[in-house]
Amino acid sequence: MERGGQWQEEMDISFQFIVGTPEREVLDIQEIWPVSYPNYTDIISEKVFPPRKIPLLDSGKYFEVTTSITGHGQEGEFIPRNHFFKVGASKQFQWQVWTACGENPVYPQGGTWIYDRAGWCPGMSTDIEESDITPFVTAGQSATLDYGVYTASGDSRYIANHQLVSYGAANFTTDAAITDIVTPSSKVEYSKSSVTCGEPTIVIQNTGANALTSATIEYWVNSAATKQTYTWTGNLAFMEKETVVLPVSAALWTDIAGTSNTFYAEISAPNAATDEYNYNNTMTTDFEIPDVLPATFAIRFGTNSQGNESRYFIYDDIGNTVFSRQGLANNTEYRDTFSLPMGCYSLVIQDSDDDGIDFWANNDGSGSFRIYRTDIPVPIKTIEPDFGGSFTYNFTVEFPLPTTTAPQTAEVKVFPNPTDGQVKIKFDKTIEKGSLTLFDELGKMILDQKIDRLNAIDLNITECASGLYYVLVQSEDKRSIVKLIKK
Repeated sequence: MERGGQWQEEMDISFQFIVGTPEREVLDIQEIWPVSYPNYTDIISEKVFPPRKIPLLDSGKYFEVTTSITGHGQEGEFIPRNHFFKVGASKQFQWQVWTACGENPVYPQGGTWIYDRAGWCPGMSTDIEESDITPFVTAGQSATLDYGVYTASGDSRYIANHQLVSYGAANFTTDAAITDIVTPSSKVEYSKSSVTCGEPTIVIQNTGANALTSATIEYWVNSAATKQTYTWTGNLAFMEKETVVLPVSAALWTDIAGTSNTFYAEISAPNAATDEYNYNNTMTTDFEIPDVLPATFAIRFGTNSQGNESRYFIYDDIGNTVFSRQGLANNTEYRDTFSLPMGCYSLVIQDSDDDGIDFWANNDGSGSFRIYRTDIPVPIKTIEPDFGGSFTYNFTVEFPLPTTTAPQTAEVKVFPNPTDGQVKIKFDKTIEKGSLTLFDELGKMILDQKIDRLNAIDLNITECASGLYYVLVQSEDKRSIVKLIKK
């Protein structure tokens, strides 16, 4: 709160209390050193974070040190460094404090959010390093703990926080849990990459003392009568996790209802035995059905001055590549037209330099990425060009999901038409919230105006050249396109 809320930024913090039996009891949490903000020279010289002799609980069965480190200063923030945590004289944990920021889900942010940083990115959680020191210490005795950075230079400062967590024995012998659902998901942290109707991805964990070698995973949407089943095999030690990609079929989506839906995943039969604790077996996540595109649509991809950095792909719902556009020239517009069969798809646009196709802080120039109707040159979707490393856009073609429907058509009247320049645009009812966009016959945006509690708009296009224009009116549930001729 002292470093990130001092300028009265709005911050929300919630504490969740989970009723039930944990995998192991947390017996104690100790702060090893006070949190400080020193230069690297003070860390290396042991002026801060000196070796500390810590007494360990007699009742402790597992001991873990959690460390969060963020680098600051021109060299500390933007240069990766190797840090270490030492137990006694010999055992040493070593890791590089460095985070790739190009996939930050909070975008666009302005500033220099896409630049990789030491242990953190604007809008993302600070990295946490977990060091299991159990094999190198003895309960009831003392352990000498030390933290440091090997080397740095210039203005390199580090905020470091270290907690010694003491745990009791494992509460279960044979148990498995689901700890996260990556896709489908509406979580902010997965907003740039989550695939809506592709292969579901979950995270499982062994929460029993015995190694986990097999488990049954069932998954379904809403109140589906038939559940999908997958048998997982592997080898997870106590508290170890694994990301599992589940096979998908069209049957999984047959119970879709409305725009907001719930995906369920449940794990059971660990090692073909009875699961000892059922309350960590099931997890749910809400998700929204993707946009609907017509069977035939077009993509216009305008590269910037570093075209070779950019590429895009279209995948079907089981991950097969339907189309790819790579090896692009600089400052060139690529036009691709698609006629896709009914189904669910993901469009993935990537930039190898992690700076999107339009970033203010370099000289790469501005690119654009838009999806168009083929009958009239009006964009259906515009991809935000400042996307960092990649962006995933999910869509369906010709309504494959049971309740997916196209937006209703709003009744819009434009008069006089043709016009000398003064135009009145009238809607069939008051639009509480929406937009009016004007395009020329090549699809170039001329005007983009918000609509808020209006039933008519006066438009002046006197300064526009003579020719054909398109008026696109969109509200929360309706859209309409009207041709307008300027004399």
